[in-house]
Amino acid sequence: MGVNFESTPSTPVEALGESIQEYVLNETLFIGSKVFPILPVNNQAGVLTVHTREAMLKLHDNKRAPGGSYNKIDDGHAEVTYSCKDRGNKIYVDDSERAKYASRFDADYDAVQTVISHVLRQHEKRVADKVFNTTTFTGSDLYLDTTTVWSSATIAQVAADVNAAAEKVLEKTGRAANAMVMSRNTFNTIAALVVGSVTLYTDPNPTIAFEAARARVSNYFGLEVIVGSEKYDTKPEGVSAGSMSNIWSNSYVNVCRIASEGAGMKEGCLGRTAVFTLDSGTGLYVIDPSYRDNPNRSDVWTVRHTTDEVLLDANYGFLLKID
Repeated sequence: MGVNFESTPSTPVEALGESIQEYVLNETLFIGSKVFPILPVNNQAGVLTVHTREAMLKLHDNKRAPGGSYNKIDDGHAEVTYSCKDRGNKIYVDDSERAKYASRFDADYDAVQTVISHVLRQHEKRVADKVFNTTTFTGSDLYLDTTTVWSSATIAQVAADVNAAAEKVLEKTGRAANAMVMSRNTFNTIAALVVGSVTLYTDPNPTIAFEAARARVSNYFGLEVIVGSEKYDTKPEGVSAGSMSNIWSNSYVNVCRIASEGAGMKEGCLGRTAVFTLDSGTGLYVIDPSYRDNPNRSDVWTVRHTTDEVLLDANYGFLLKID
């Protein structure tokens, strides 16, 4: 996250950046940047160079003869194009609304928090659409419609499906899967099998209880369990009666390899969020300082980012249809 203090002459509320960052760190429902970790890029569009799976797994001759030189390896790579799009939203803090708050800071904090949620929700949806995509993940090497639906399966049957998917990732890439991505409903289904429905949530603090259950399920499968809980309204803007839907479908689980934190471009993984650093910094979004819109008697806050959610190699994932 960045706060742009120079884009307008107006004076920002400087403390807002730190406080909003604390909000985001505590906001565990968005998982898009965990599944597709941030990859800073210096050009808005271009080509990412990634090692091919074949090049990483070759056994090159590395024996040197006396007086000779070491053998050069073939640093095989593939090119994946990206094109970061400028996206963002703004919000107006009307003077009459601000008057309802105890302080100016509280009004701005609520407004910016609202816009951040909108920007992150859109990012989340773009990532989910690529990770749970049955057009991309098709054929026996990338997709399996499980024999038994997980809602009525035993833990042994669920484990067999997950293990088969993980083996496919290892077989195709030479790298072990390290995560499984699922919806909150799917997590509750398998957590009840692993932990037991009576003892699933044992702490009165819902966040602590959820994280404890997630840790136990992760330990059971030997994979980081990444749970998407966010929803979105499928109705278009202007329609008052909403229709809520999961961003992460209850029908699928992707067993995959995600990039480690701070990894470079050449680490084999499912995908990355390319962030154009010259416009968005190195975080997932930028908060521009407020400016005054006098005709509307409002202060305006903008949250934006310039990104592309790039599926680098589908072979680092395996999609299970579980219903």
